[in-house]
Amino acid sequence: MRKLHRGPRPAENGDGGFTLIEMMVALFVIAVVTAGFLALSISTLRAASWHEDRTRANQVAQNSLESVVAQPWSTIGLYASDTGYLATANGSEPTVTLTASPRKPSVPLPVATKTVSGVDYSVHTNITWRDDASDGTGGSDANGDTHDIKHVAVSVTWTVGQHSGVVTMDGLRSPTATEVAPNSGAMTVTVSGPVSQQLSAAGNLATAMTITATTSKSATTASLRFGTRNGAQSVAMTNVGGGTSWSVTLPTTTGPFDTGPTNFTVVATTSTTSGTGSTSVQLTIGASTSTVTVKATPSQTLSATGTLSNAISVTATGSSAITSGSVTYATHAGSATRFLAGSGNNWSVTLPADATVYDPGTESFSVAVVFSDGSTGTGLASISLFSSSLPPDVTALIANSPFTAGGTTQGFCVDNTSFNLFTATTVDATVSNVATTDTVRLTAPGLTTAEFVMSYLKTNADGSMVFRYSVPSGTPFPNATSIVLKAYALKTISGTQYRDDFVTSPGIPIQAFKKSSSCL
Repeated sequence: MRKLHRGPRPAENGDGGFTLIEMMVALFVIAVVTAGFLALSISTLRAASWHEDRTRANQVAQNSLESVVAQPWSTIGLYASDTGYLATANGSEPTVTLTASPRKPSVPLPVATKTVSGVDYSVHTNITWRDDASDGTGGSDANGDTHDIKHVAVSVTWTVGQHSGVVTMDGLRSPTATEVAPNSGAMTVTVSGPVSQQLSAAGNLATAMTITATTSKSATTASLRFGTRNGAQSVAMTNVGGGTSWSVTLPTTTGPFDTGPTNFTVVATTSTTSGTGSTSVQLTIGASTSTVTVKATPSQTLSATGTLSNAISVTATGSSAITSGSVTYATHAGSATRFLAGSGNNWSVTLPADATVYDPGTESFSVAVVFSDGSTGTGLASISLFSSSLPPDVTALIANSPFTAGGTTQGFCVDNTSFNLFTATTVDATVSNVATTDTVRLTAPGLTTAEFVMSYLKTNADGSMVFRYSVPSGTPFPNATSIVLKAYALKTISGTQYRDDFVTSPGIPIQAFKKSSSCL
């Protein structure tokens, strides 16, 4: 019988290759691992993309917030007519509602959309009032104004696929000293007095005159301020009712005044604020129903020989038509009279700079006119004549605090950390016997050797002149409670230079606060 030949058997050690089942199992494992890796990669990419979206949302919120707070104080707010406007927000704080028309382009919309890198971001902006606790809150607020700070809150939302996100940012914005007068609206003062008042021939009140004032808050003091030919006057007023009603009666010795409208100003103060108000009284001489107002240059420096350096113009303005008039005044040689020229209500005369010699001092110009109805009227104006041979005389040096009404309180307001000046503050020097071209300088002895030129500001009724220097904001001050200032004036007389100094004693107060809005 024939035997069949068989080939060699497969080895038993497993080196014979993959079976079909083994290959299918391997492919399945690879597929599972690859799917997991792809899922992880996609998740990682989505997380990175979401992180970029949030970063852009934060940037949108930051830019929106900075854009709002960088605007001028008066334009930081919202318009009630815009979609999305809320009357209250940020925890029931009242919204800062603007009324200016036309619409300011810098004012944000309550709800707006900003697209960045293909993603739409919804920007929600709320701007509300916040009461600053540093001056009291609610009914205990020192200045009665709870609208101290603007609270700006920005919320940014976005949606990508099934996911939504939100970021919020907020900040506070206080007004700078130049944007809002710190005492604006803090106290109102209403002043009452007669519409007109007669003067004696010498210019004093013909009868006693009463001025009253009513304040919106209970004041601790009140004073009446007005000008006469002898300079500025201040008279204390009497509290006649709860600190809100004040009165003063000026006796017939008050004056002498120039004729015409004269302002009587009341300054009322509390421990934290102040307010001013004024009334105008027409001052006349005689009982005519028509009045005349006389004006002339308030001062002039005479030449070395006593003559006028420049011509003087005297004007007379009638409440009704004038037919003729004259002006009488004194010279070194005696009384002189010149006739006015003009038509209708306006008449004038020019006193030339000729050889006429005048005496230094206050020169009164008395005008007499005849009105078209046959009645007469008189008026007065005065000029201070200075001798060019008199040396300069610095009589006052004050710092006008910008944080009080009319600068009625002296002082420099500085940051309590850096001691830099919050806002520009003016310093005024009053000087007699000088011209506008003479030199007046301000110094701070012991602090700096620098000298600052003061500029001519105005001429007072008594002929003295006021020169001013504005100390810039940011100026460093010493860590002290006061600073000594000195002003000096220079004048050359017949080739010789004369100097007069004025030093503040005591020094002018330095007030240190955390922020400028506290400088009240």
